[in-house]
Amino acid sequence: MRYASEQGNFTAALAGDCMLTRRLSVYDEPEYLGLVDIFRKADAGFVNLEGVVRTPDEGTPGITQGTYMTVAPKLLEDLKWFGVNLVCCANNHAFDYGEGGLLATMRHLDAAGIAHAGSGQNLAEARMPGYLETKNGQRVFLADYKAPIKDGLGAKFIFPRTLEEKPFITEDSGYLRFYSELGKDIKLNMRFKVAELNYEGKLAY
Repeated sequence: MRYASEQGNFTAALAGDCMLTRRLSVYDEPEYLGLVDIFRKADAGFVNLEGVVRTPDEGTPGITQGTYMTVAPKLLEDLKWFGVNLVCCANNHAFDYGEGGLLATMRHLDAAGIAHAGSGQNLAEARMPGYLETKNGQRVFLADYKAPIKDGLGAKFIFPRTLEEKPFITEDSGYLRFYSELGKDIKLNMRFKVAELNYEGKLAY
């Protein structure tokens, strides 16, 4: 028997900010369901979760210059329905409801089985990557997410260079594939040969 992980097939769907305030599974527009299909078919579906996952009695509003973003815990099931299984929690809304809200977010994500990174009970824990085991035997993980800034080049998805003290990518890895939908008519589907990512004799990515 040949395991699925031996085939080397792996896909990831990456989106930007997600401000989840209502159900996702009740809509059936063809274009919308087409996006859902992309995420569901991917091994890993990622979003930047902009908000605090909490019940009304969890956390206390803190000091912010914007809107306090609350995500009802039950909506995480809709996020999973959409195909999202990996989120980033390091953003400007993570502390909208103080320490209690931040810890509540982590608890609810863990209970829902959604991998996450970017927050923690201390700095060391917040810096740890989030791990996701997939059917293809790969572990997808996120170390950090940097949102677009004014006059900047756009969002950055940052991944660790090592996994369990071993290089995540080596010159023998073959290929890397990156796929993203930036709009209705803008899609990125790029395949990189790892051997061509060398700069001055070292891998650069």
